[in-house]
Amino acid sequence: MAHLIAICSPKSGGGASSCAVALSRALCAKGKKVVVVDFAHAYGALQYLVDMPGVAIADCTEAVATSLPNCYVVGLASPVEDCDAWVAKWRDSSFDVVVLDLPSSFDEASALFLRADLPILLAAPEPTSLMALVRWIRLAINRHLAAASGDVGIVQEIASNSKYWEFSDIYPKLLPNQQELFVRALSSFKCAFVLNHRRDNSESLQSTALCHALGMMFGIDVGYLGAISYDDRRWFYERQLGDVSLFVREDPMVREWGDIMRNLAEHGDWISHDRDCLPTIQVQQKPRQFLRATTSVGARQAYRQLWEGYCRDHGMVSMIMKPDKVAHILTLLEAAWRRADYNDMAATMGKDSGYISGEMQAVTRCVSDSFAAVKRCDLSPSQPDAGAFLQKRRLEFQLSVLQLAIRSRVPKSVIEAIESQHVESISPPRLQAYLFEIAKVLDISFDDVKHRFGI
Repeated sequence: MAHLIAICSPKSGGGASSCAVALSRALCAKGKKVVVVDFAHAYGALQYLVDMPGVAIADCTEAVATSLPNCYVVGLASPVEDCDAWVAKWRDSSFDVVVLDLPSSFDEASALFLRADLPILLAAPEPTSLMALVRWIRLAINRHLAAASGDVGIVQEIASNSKYWEFSDIYPKLLPNQQELFVRALSSFKCAFVLNHRRDNSESLQSTALCHALGMMFGIDVGYLGAISYDDRRWFYERQLGDVSLFVREDPMVREWGDIMRNLAEHGDWISHDRDCLPTIQVQQKPRQFLRATTSVGARQAYRQLWEGYCRDHGMVSMIMKPDKVAHILTLLEAAWRRADYNDMAATMGKDSGYISGEMQAVTRCVSDSFAAVKRCDLSPSQPDAGAFLQKRRLEFQLSVLQLAIRSRVPKSVIEAIESQHVESISPPRLQAYLFEIAKVLDISFDDVKHRFGI
């Protein structure tokens, strides 16, 4: 049975056709028999990206072989009318993988996108592309909920806020049985994200945070698959503007898509079904699922990376979320970070450890029983020399504020505020996280530092 991979860019010209061809080449290199179906009939970009011997791609209604072994192409001049029959036909075909190059128009692409085994959305790290991504996902969820929930009340509530709704707007208004159906339908929604035209490595951290932000907004699990770099020379030679024989370097886009598919194969399933709904997870009970159930690093490190992705000034998350919501999620992340640290330490040191006990008290104060409310730590008055104590210890290590900031990864401005004891603007959970990292670098007991600052 063939697997269907749908690639769509919510913004026109986002590189879906280029990625579809690169993905097909990567799969063919692994011995897969692949067919690329071009639905972008208004542009026909594949005819410039796939070398076809004397055949116009727009005229191909059946699979036509290309110069690449095991790679075939189909071009459709009009949208598919019976999607279920069309999908069933290709699932039963002799191909291993069917790659769907979908148009950016939601009305034309959504039906096949929602039926694919691996639906992939492409977006570039710039505001218009990311805003189009959010609108596209919201519309896709609307259509998915209409088919999956089976409840008229949920559909009506979504329809009344179809353009601007978020999970926090809909969930409280539903009845208990409707809430269960709502969460179940959202958990079955499948979607993956690939960042196109990556410029630097920090954008991978931001992409992970972006998918998490989308999960907190809509209650879905958006899997971040990876990022694709952009190569000007590849663009030049692919469009026959130069001698292709001169382009001897390995195609980076094909290599990156090959890495993505290899990682997916190692996980055993392309997109897992029935994941927990992110906004309803209790941090204390399931800290690892606050990010994603599957991660290649430890929970604490995963939270740290996600935290850094959120904290990037003017990053991708800030383009789709309001600052107050970002601040709220950062508070939750820090609390989950502390809880994950407790879980990791408990496994090796035992629950009776004094360090774990101290951490547990802080976490219990900082984390609420649900995502609906977060209890703030009750701060006692800090000692007058608390900041001076840290400053003296820093000078004993002959470290400047900048050097301490680099080692602890705590912002320089925050260290200066802590040493001068102007910490009123720092939330208690965040202050605790900062002090923990500073104490670790300066080789001070964290319990002593917390006592001095009244935590």
